[in-house]
Amino acid sequence: MELVFTSATPENIAEIPGVICFINAKHPCFNQKVDWYREQYERGLRMVACFEKSAMKKCIGFIEYVPVESCWRPIEGTNYMMIHCLWINGKAIQHQGIGGQLLDLVEKSARQLGMDGVCTVTSDGSFMADRSIFEKHGFVESDTEGKEQLLVKPFTNSVDVSIVQQRMKPSDFSKPTMIYTGQCPWISRFVTEVQPVLEELSLDFDFIELDTPEKAQNAPSLYGSFNLIINGKIVADRNISITRLKNILKKELGI
Repeated sequence: MELVFTSATPENIAEIPGVICFINAKHPCFNQKVDWYREQYERGLRMVACFEKSAMKKCIGFIEYVPVESCWRPIEGTNYMMIHCLWINGKAIQHQGIGGQLLDLVEKSARQLGMDGVCTVTSDGSFMADRSIFEKHGFVESDTEGKEQLLVKPFTNSVDVSIVQQRMKPSDFSKPTMIYTGQCPWISRFVTEVQPVLEELSLDFDFIELDTPEKAQNAPSLYGSFNLIINGKIVADRNISITRLKNILKKELGI
């Protein structure tokens, strides 16, 4: 398989199929992510899409990364590159080294910028890459929180990166609350689609958008981009379906 890697820029990102988390380009959240990316590009955020050379219209994987100082996870540090997302589209092309090549591109970029290493947040749960591919490429566990792990690959003796300890707590919210960012278009899509459902059920939810990296670094969950809080606890911290939401509401609120 001959691969082609295409770097997204503010000028070309809307024309790269699949790089926006494989969301349909006709959906409003596609353009929302494009606008978000253009804003964050100035803060060092980058995305690289992968294609098979013989099928350049179908993205088969992508990676999103940013200097840790401007990351959208509750991680703090200096002079590290944070990987937000690593995604390979479909089991049929997994375990062929595509993810490793994307990781190599990020490592090369971080080294060229004189950084001390690369880091990421992985999870034993769904909707995030698990730790195995990163450990295979030299990452080691630096810290943990629940089912999530902070993994690092240092280039030097400096490991100035850690989980933010003092941040928003679920118990701070007495009302049902959704806390989210624009980093993931699937989260943005869910937040839009859930509004009429809550109106139909006559449910009063608070919606809090974390619209800067600094605010996202204060998010209750380590994933950061989505926090559904009911009865003072996080009941979902990943993208969920409307059906899943209704099941949660039935369990937590008896609806």
